[in-house]
Amino acid sequence: MSTKKPTRTRASGKQTSEARSLSGNLTVAVVVLTTGNRDAQLRALAKLLDDQQAVERLLIVNGGASVQLKGWSETVLPENIGVPAGRSLGATSCTADVVVYLDDDCALVSDDLLTRVVERFQQRPELGVLGFRVQSTGGGAPMRRWTPAKSLPESDGLSLSVTFPGGGHAICRRAFLEVGGYCDEIFFKHEETYLSWRLLDAGWEVAYDDSCVVEHPSTSEGRHPTALRVGARNKVWIARMALPAILVPVSVAITLARYVGRCRRASEVMQVGIGIRAGFRRPPDPREPMSWRTAWLLSKRGRPPVL
Repeated sequence: MSTKKPTRTRASGKQTSEARSLSGNLTVAVVVLTTGNRDAQLRALAKLLDDQQAVERLLIVNGGASVQLKGWSETVLPENIGVPAGRSLGATSCTADVVVYLDDDCALVSDDLLTRVVERFQQRPELGVLGFRVQSTGGGAPMRRWTPAKSLPESDGLSLSVTFPGGGHAICRRAFLEVGGYCDEIFFKHEETYLSWRLLDAGWEVAYDDSCVVEHPSTSEGRHPTALRVGARNKVWIARMALPAILVPVSVAITLARYVGRCRRASEVMQVGIGIRAGFRRPPDPREPMSWRTAWLLSKRGRPPVL
């Protein structure tokens, strides 16, 4: 089976929400990525989704063995191509208007999740991505990094945001394709930030809805041995690809300080240094700096892009 990555395209220019308004009843697909090592959790999630109205259910097996879930289409990849590339493959393999992404160890809480998602995208034609409330398993409060919105909800209950939790979100497929989807080479860490920046810069909206609830085990970002190196590299990459030139050195300096501040051992500091250096090699995407309007929008929402 071919694992060719989807062709990356760029929006030709900003469009108004009226020009891209979706008419009629929207269709929704569910995409789940797995590496094949959480079989019980995956099957439990699939069962919880049985009664929800998805026109397509896709399982991307990222370097694992076939799972063969009843009612699901499956793509088995011979090797792990990373989180963003797996999500991109899911989006380009379906035809639905809206694509819902869930981690394979999520436990669904909202029994009308997909209905709520469709309603949100119908109410806001400019909505590019909707983040869910991803709370800790057992009903615990969400981890800090899972709650990207810092503003109070608007009249329709949505909070405007600057990014979204990767473990539970929905994307307008048209918006996703317009801005070129995820940057596959990022592999993991900060892929949601970069996609959000491009969506906002193209005139789409990013929002968070705490009435769309899923549960996820609490996890540490440091559970991956390469997290410091890859995270530092990716932060430098997205700064170089997406920030106005004057902000790039500021962002890199802040990234270095913040990542070194997390280190507890000399070996960890070395990993951060390796990541920073790797970030100064050729970035995977061409440089397309965001507008100052977008930089100001991110700052107003509590997350200046240099952070």
